[in-house]
Amino acid sequence: NLQAKMPSSFHNVLERWMRRERLWNTSMGIQRRLKISYDLLVIAKDDSFFAADVRAPKAWAFAPDAGRTVWGVAQPGGKEIRDKTIVFGLEAAPAMLTLFSSWARGGFPDHPATGTESFILQAILHAGLKLVMVPHESLPEADCMLEGNTTHVSLCLIDGGGERKLVGPSPPAPFCS
Repeated sequence: NLQAKMPSSFHNVLERWMRRERLWNTSMGIQRRLKISYDLLVIAKDDSFFAADVRAPKAWAFAPDAGRTVWGVAQPGGKEIRDKTIVFGLEAAPAMLTLFSSWARGGFPDHPATGTESFILQAILHAGLKLVMVPHESLPEADCMLEGNTTHVSLCLIDGGGERKLVGPSPPAPFCS
């Protein structure tokens, strides 16, 4: 039973990767039907917001071993990448975006339920992929929270360093203070 195998604290992480795998499978069907192929694939969580233009992806596509590379912004401490926005090379994408099935079949090492970032790092190492940590300026993602009603809307951005920035009218939303 898959539910019995899944640590309760890790359920959301695996569910997110299951949804990403479904999206990957759908996109592969579309690529085949349209007879197109991409060099890089970018995934971003639904609460991500780009605070500036994404820099350098064209150069990344032509980097040595780009196909087997995963790019992401380093977590504080620098050993893992944030899960907000991740860029995959052409060969890395199928290895990473089928993590859920691989895990469910037992083809992935047991994972201590420490979070999605360590799950990503373990998957990269398990697949023999190259990890490149990029500066936040290259993938300027931010967490984004929206609060409001019919007369007042505030958008609070929390950048990769944890800094909160209010976008919208005042007074600031309580969560952004």
